[in-house]
Amino acid sequence: MPKGIYDRSKMNKKKPVKKKVGRKCFDGKDEKTILSKLEKVWALDGTDEEASYFANISTASLSRYLKANPEYKEFRNRLKEKPVLAARQSVVKHMTRDGGLALKYLERKKKKEFSTRQEVDDLGKNEELKKLRKKMKDIL
Repeated sequence: MPKGIYDRSKMNKKKPVKKKVGRKCFDGKDEKTILSKLEKVWALDGTDEEASYFANISTASLSRYLKANPEYKEFRNRLKEKPVLAARQSVVKHMTRDGGLALKYLERKKKKEFSTRQEVDDLGKNEELKKLRKKMKDIL
């Protein structure tokens, strides 16, 4: 039989298995322990540098891990929001007892209604300012 399209001898050969070479993630340390430590820091809104220091790994190792595991990177971002949600919950809970806190919350959330900041429109259109500017030029 001529060798060609239907030559099964080539089809049944096993592909060589690639050996995993290079440095192991987190220098061979237990991955679950490292991830647990990282999560503790991120739940406090810590930076990646702080988390890697606490977990006793390099920031480069952490970067490689996050690049290889994008779903874990998303999980990290959600963990970092935890303190913000806890603070928001605390503010809402204590607003009933503290009127000042309630007012500060409204000043930031409903600026148009409750803000103490005054916004000034275009100052150049104000006629009185134009007159003052003209007087200042005459004096100088």
